[in-house]
Amino acid sequence: MATNGIVHALLRLGACKRSITWAKELPPSASLQQAWDLCPHADWLMWLLGEVRADQKLIVLAACACARTALQYVPAGENRPRLAIDEAEKWVKGEVCKPWTAACAASAYTSSGYNSLDEPTVNAAIHAASAASSVAFSADAYSTAYVNNGNLHSVEAASAAVKACYYGELGSAKYEAQEVMARTVRGFFPHPPTVDFA
Repeated sequence: MATNGIVHALLRLGACKRSITWAKELPPSASLQQAWDLCPHADWLMWLLGEVRADQKLIVLAACACARTALQYVPAGENRPRLAIDEAEKWVKGEVCKPWTAACAASAYTSSGYNSLDEPTVNAAIHAASAASSVAFSADAYSTAYVNNGNLHSVEAASAAVKACYYGELGSAKYEAQEVMARTVRGFFPHPPTVDFA
């Protein structure tokens, strides 16, 4: 599939304008695999995986891996974000878990009495916790057959993890973080999903 086909497919699936603009700038003969390998945005990759109904448990694991990279910005002794990720991973393994409860706890941390939201370290911690809570909400949604919500939360997990790195490094690592997250997703999905683009 050449670039024109990729752009057409993204348009049909309702992809965001930024991803379509990016796809239009690919070499004209780019294959779907090449586009997948070059994509710098984990949230775009996660979105496509969700749209084509890729393996939900692998999607959650990829989102967990993205969210774990942001845990470094959570203050020492604050365990709710880590526990939210743990619960999502337990769901993947088929263990008894409470992803909704863990997600709510991590989410509560994001709004627990900060007066100086402009502080980069606080923003980094909040986005890290948001990534973790999104992962657990994703697992919960998938476990209760709310697939669209599961997809949405997985995309948010990847996006929030990038934002945590952005604030944690005062912006200098934003693009590097995006690439790290995209590589993380490709570690679980090395090949683009099979899609009927007709």
